Amino acid sequence: DVPHSVLPGSEVGTLIVNGGLYLAGLPSTSPQSLIEYSSLATAIARLAPLILGNISSNASDAQLHTLSTHIQNLLVFRQANGSFGDHYNVSSHWATLQSLDILSKAQSFLGIDPDILSQVKEWIRKRQKKDGSISPCPHEATIDNATEMNQKIQTTAETLSTMITIGVESEEDNELVLKARYFLERNIYHVNDGCPLAMMSHALVLSNSELAGLAMERLGNVSTNEEGDFGWPRPPENTDWLYEEGVSQTSKPVLTTSVT
Repeated sequence: DVPHSVLPGSEVGTLIVNGGLYLAGLPSTSPQSLIEYSSLATAIARLAPLILGNISSNASDAQLHTLSTHIQNLLVFRQANGSFGDHYNVSSHWATLQSLDILSKAQSFLGIDPDILSQVKEWIRKRQKKDGSISPCPHEATIDNATEMNQKIQTTAETLSTMITIGVESEEDNELVLKARYFLERNIYHVNDGCPLAMMSHALVLSNSELAGLAMERLGNVSTNEEGDFGWPRPPENTDWLYEEGVSQTSKPVLTTSVT
């Protein structure tokens, strides 16, 4: 509302809009660059080095203040359902997992509301299917040429790895982990691409699966070419419409017309 003492139309204010977000609660001092608040991925990237090594158990007040500020920036992207995402009511499973990991580790330095972590885990549990699989959120970026099964394996493996890393704290956590591991174990032979196999192998190793060795063996076979060198072959991209499908890649005749 405009105060009665102000002439309508003469109001002046400042609104920072970046990445489609209105970021409430920004500090009074302007950031050096808008990149500081540009996206959830940026907020996570700024927090990761602080959590993973730049802050010790004997952190100074200045370091703790910096960490607290970045945590508050991260919480700006928290959705009403407990997940995290760049835009209002648009959740990202990947970003939610990364945020859960960071907030869990931040508990060693700051007081994090346990209800926030519980709501994140509850949101993840609700997304898990009866077979233990978890799919990416709608409109979430995925790896090129990834099939639906590969996307499920990647998302389920990343979820399992994150839950193991932060620690299983309840029966609900344990059930989520067991179902996710069982899904990955049942699908070891259903994936041949290097990236999902690598994520699957990592998750099965972390969860002490009896089939982790088999997954690692398959990963080694997929990751080695005929010359014995490391490499993940990518499916050929048929982006050139001038070529026919097939081994010979025969060039199509180019049709031309003339107007007289």
